[in-house]
Amino acid sequence: MQPATTEPAGSTSGAPDRVDPRTQRSVAALREAVLALAAQQEPSAILVTDLVKAAGVSRKTFYNHAVTPVELLIRVLTDELDAARDRAEAQFSMAADDLASAVRRRLTGILQHVSDRRAVYLSPAGDRLSPELFQMLSSRFRNAVELSIAESYRVAPVVSGFDDAAHRAAAIEMSASFVGHAYAGAIQAWLQHPEVGEVDFVLDLIWAALPAWMTERPSSGSGFGRVES
Repeated sequence: MQPATTEPAGSTSGAPDRVDPRTQRSVAALREAVLALAAQQEPSAILVTDLVKAAGVSRKTFYNHAVTPVELLIRVLTDELDAARDRAEAQFSMAADDLASAVRRRLTGILQHVSDRRAVYLSPAGDRLSPELFQMLSSRFRNAVELSIAESYRVAPVVSGFDDAAHRAAAIEMSASFVGHAYAGAIQAWLQHPEVGEVDFVLDLIWAALPAWMTERPSSGSGFGRVES
């Protein structure tokens, strides 16, 4: 296959938001190629030379879209995770009273995505998540928890005697990081056991381990999330 000519994502007369079809084909080819290569080797080991050859595009075309193959891979996976989140939000909004259903629906979508992309997430040796993807997942979970607290869907734990602004801010960051790493760690352990690959299994296991403040809507004046020291 001959490398495709490099075409910027530009506008056409009368349609300023239209993307050139050749650019769309190049992007699709790069996405498919980076997923295929990541299923065969560590993301950090993917060479630009191999990626552009597999995609049938030029190096210039690749660099128009990403700096490194890892960056491109994370963007592709993030797009898929965003789509799963949006589908879950359409079914059970985080703003609804039933926080538990909203959280379960989001987690189900993420776990199904990871299951579908098992070969991409798991290292070639099958003993761990690829480091870049572990970090991507844990950061994504952490950021989602922090956002849910900022939007008042949740209240992070507060330690009695340490409820000033500085300690509250640190508590949010620490609590969100705790959950984010726990989620990613559980997913990593799950992928190491293909004999128990059911999404429902890991969903219920993670659910049973979650703290109450992650799954229950706090009521006014309930003291929810307070930890006695």
